[in-house]
Amino acid sequence: MKYAIGAGVVVVAAAAGGGYYLTMPKPKPSTSKTVRIGLVTQSLETEYAIEFMNSAQQACSALGASLKVFDYGFSTESLVSGVKSFISSGVDGIIANGGAGGAVLGPVTDACTKNEVYFYGGFTIDPTILPQDVGHYFPYMSYADGTSLYEPSLALFSKLGGKGTVIHIQGTPCPTNSERNKGIVDAWNLFGGEGGDIKLVAHLFGDWGAPGTVPLMETAVASYPNPDGAILQNDAMATGALTVTKQLGLNIPLVGSDGQEPYIKYMNSGEPLVTTTCFHPCWFGGAAVAELYDVITGAYYPTDDERIKTPNYAILSPKPDEVDALLNVKGYKARYPSVNSIEYYSSIYVAKTYPWDWRKMSRGYSAENGLGYDIYGGMSPWGGWIEGTELYGSLDGFRKHMTECVQQDPWSKS
Repeated sequence: MKYAIGAGVVVVAAAAGGGYYLTMPKPKPSTSKTVRIGLVTQSLETEYAIEFMNSAQQACSALGASLKVFDYGFSTESLVSGVKSFISSGVDGIIANGGAGGAVLGPVTDACTKNEVYFYGGFTIDPTILPQDVGHYFPYMSYADGTSLYEPSLALFSKLGGKGTVIHIQGTPCPTNSERNKGIVDAWNLFGGEGGDIKLVAHLFGDWGAPGTVPLMETAVASYPNPDGAILQNDAMATGALTVTKQLGLNIPLVGSDGQEPYIKYMNSGEPLVTTTCFHPCWFGGAAVAELYDVITGAYYPTDDERIKTPNYAILSPKPDEVDALLNVKGYKARYPSVNSIEYYSSIYVAKTYPWDWRKMSRGYSAENGLGYDIYGGMSPWGGWIEGTELYGSLDGFRKHMTECVQQDPWSKS
């Protein structure tokens, strides 16, 4: 896969050290003429990571900031190495994109606090630890909320009439994977769970990418011939599974999550991809840059409620009315809007640059230039945040929910 890297982005390799800092010093504005941001990202072999990176680059260009990128694959050790490398290079702030274990928090917290470098945590460092636990230099952490596969799984089970054998292939073992399993379980339980007629099988661990999913799907189909459907932990994995089902002549419905470009394109062309929950990855990277930019420049520091949030999802389908009908089952309460994926695709992916106005997404830049602050960047409702306290009532309620996602994962040791 070619890396779609815009002008001005530098992809760097790692250079070849945790306590928690709980005092709250005042924001330290950048002393450099250009705000310097480092992005440590999960593997750039995944479409989501590329889309996140591209939007981060576009936002940096719009705000006059610089961006360096480090691909840590899926290795916790490599993520920590990338953070330390960026600190040594003199960046003002770091964005981490992708799931990683809580083991990173000690060394990352120590390094960022000691060097006064801000760290923006995205999907997901550790759902049981909130930024308030870690300190001032962790202004934001975003979370997958634990249920992004809820609607896709529910739509699939409904499409199957509440019965059948459904293959499930996971991502890598990490909090994000456990959170998504929680969404699957919640949907499954509406159809009887373990005692119902939907049989969830396989639960193999993958690597979040399409190529690595192909042999896993082949193994799963060999073990469970003639499946009725499949749940993949993200859209990239679903496109990998689609390759296998087409080769084998299996016309079975598949679902994923995230709203990644190839999946949406295949779904719009009539392939048996039922739906996906889209957290607007082409918006997310730019939003992270804009918010970190404001912290670095001293323009804004978030309130406690604002520091913890989950993206405002959309349910994508070329036939949203049909998906709404599939979701209309006992016990389901609509949470996100249904969006026509054909219209979404033409608005987001046809142009070379994404349609959001990144300048408006920075409180400081928009105020200085008379633009008007808008976290949606002029594209509401495609983007935006839901605060964790809004979803679960309080910080303690949010912590409890996220902790349960990990502790109650039935397939974490499959």
